[in-house]
Amino acid sequence: MRTFSLVRVASLTLSAMVLTAGIALAPAAAGTTGGILGYVTDVSGKPLAGVQVSAAAPSYSTHTISGPNGFYAMNGLPLDTYALTFSKTGFQPQTIPGATIGQDQALRVNAVLLTEAKTLARVTVRGTTSLIQPTQTADTYVVNQTTLSNLNGTPQDPNGFAAFNSLPGVTTDNAGYPVIRAGAENDVGYQLDGVDNTDPVTGQFLNAVTLNGARSVQLSTGGYDVSNGNTNSGVINEVIDRGAYPGSGQSTGRAFFSTFGHELSMDWGNASPDNKFSYYFSYDGQRDGTEYGDKRTLLPNEVGLQDNLTTNDEVMNLFYHLGRDNKDEIQFLSNLSSQTFNFGFEVNGATAPYASNNGNVQFGTENFVDNGGNSLGVLPLSSYFTRYPGQQTTFQNIGVADTQTFSSVIDKLQFKRQLTASSFADIRLFKTQE
Repeated sequence: MRTFSLVRVASLTLSAMVLTAGIALAPAAAGTTGGILGYVTDVSGKPLAGVQVSAAAPSYSTHTISGPNGFYAMNGLPLDTYALTFSKTGFQPQTIPGATIGQDQALRVNAVLLTEAKTLARVTVRGTTSLIQPTQTADTYVVNQTTLSNLNGTPQDPNGFAAFNSLPGVTTDNAGYPVIRAGAENDVGYQLDGVDNTDPVTGQFLNAVTLNGARSVQLSTGGYDVSNGNTNSGVINEVIDRGAYPGSGQSTGRAFFSTFGHELSMDWGNASPDNKFSYYFSYDGQRDGTEYGDKRTLLPNEVGLQDNLTTNDEVMNLFYHLGRDNKDEIQFLSNLSSQTFNFGFEVNGATAPYASNNGNVQFGTENFVDNGGNSLGVLPLSSYFTRYPGQQTTFQNIGVADTQTFSSVIDKLQFKRQLTASSFADIRLFKTQE
């Protein structure tokens, strides 16, 4: 099993400016927060200054004041659905619910206030987001939990590939992996809550790429430099959910027939009444079989094919708020993921082949050359496999099916300081290990 340990201290971010320092250069991580901005005017269209603007959601609340031109902005907001309230002396207060923000996106919500002397009507403007973001220089698509459930067919469905492959510009290769704009499989960069989730050797994902605990998924297409691992086609970033008061959770089970398969997903999040501390836990387990042809004829010959998959994915996301009005926050995120692929799992145990005698392994060959440059001919790769304990010869059935297991750990520790309602700074330390 290969193990890669990357520890990086990432970036002090001031609005649109990013300063990076640390043990190694940190990637330009996709964001995990969003913003709300807009203009406040009266019914004649005249800008209103000094309007108190507040945003409240189960996970976070903040406020600001509109400027001389009626403009207001609130950045660094956790992903959630906010209720906006606009109030100013001499005008009727206005509340706009349902302002749902996406990562790295600024939701525009304008408000029109009526004077208190007379009431003509109440004007409510509801902010909406589109899958296509016209104000972005790169093509960016943000998909929330509801849309993810609609794409996959059931709530809490962990199948990330099914959701990714439904996004604009994404297709699948022969193995079913997502490729962006006709690129290659290893041209795609993966991130988990803004942390690099890409294997530095293969260019593929580290963890199981499930949607376990995902609040939203962001797809950014286009070429990126070495700071994002030279991802030529785009980046897929999953933002993990967070707890809120009062506590809530759900559990979803799925079963498949006649091919064996069952999956269980569950989560729970909660917070203190003042939202000073919050926690969120999520688990996804899969035990899925794969059958071929008519499920009978090919079974004895299934020795080199994957026919069972076991997945366990666990997420923990903790937040502690501090500072004035609890505006600053410390986050600790941990993701443990493991997948085991079984080959010949359903074949009779007495004849199930281990790796060295696995037809799929034997299929791979290579022309070997000795130190003198002399060709040794094309030899099966299976000749170079370590024998199983007790195995006498390479091509011997030992009653043990071949398996491959991939495990990964992603840890993130981040401090975010809310400087003003429209600016913030953060310092991030993270480790990825496979």
